[in-house]
Amino acid sequence: MPWRSSAGRSANASGGSFLTAYRDSANRILTYTVPIGGATISPPAAGDLDGDGLPEIVVASTRTTSGDNAFNCLSIANWEIFNDPLLPTESADFGAYVVLGGTFSAPVLADLNRDGTLEVVVSDRLGSLHALDFKFAPHIGGDLPNQYVSAVELPGWPTPPLEHGAVSEVSIADLEHDGHPEVIHTGAAAASPRRTTAARSAADTPLPPGMPWRRRTPPRSGPRSSPTWTGTASWT
Repeated sequence: MPWRSSAGRSANASGGSFLTAYRDSANRILTYTVPIGGATISPPAAGDLDGDGLPEIVVASTRTTSGDNAFNCLSIANWEIFNDPLLPTESADFGAYVVLGGTFSAPVLADLNRDGTLEVVVSDRLGSLHALDFKFAPHIGGDLPNQYVSAVELPGWPTPPLEHGAVSEVSIADLEHDGHPEVIHTGAAAASPRRTTAARSAADTPLPPGMPWRRRTPPRSGPRSSPTWTGTASWT
């Protein structure tokens, strides 16, 4: 089923938008919509966060204008949420779908701790990286998602802030081919692509805050166009 994050024209005046899923059913396009606070200008991410075999959709929205519905946050939806007739759908009801407040980059999903479920990986405006485990409590139809979905940082996360600047998106790759994916980030200042961080999470070792990362700034004499990444020591 195709889906996209779509700014609702009727909500622009109040600063909100909508997350819309599109389904091709017997040559008819069906739409499913939930309200989102702020502008959903970055792409959502879809993946199975709770291990039930069906994907969740996580979207980061940001305040780009004034209005009662302008809000910085991470919001969630899935097939159950889209099809629950008891859930609110007005733009002012965006709070029902908010999991975590704050200004975040477009989410990326990865199983950082190798527990079989995906985490939500984002950066924030201070340059910190977050690895969020979304928890789903038992619920019934009509329960608001913000009442049964919560976001918990993995041990050792978030990484320390670097500096205030533009939100820069993260990428995921297993740089060492050891089964532990690394989080790759250019830093808070998008205008400084030469400073890059690679962070990792150990699957079986609790890490103290800040441990999964280290940062290295390339020497001034180095090529200005060459990005530099640094890995971290391996934990076993």
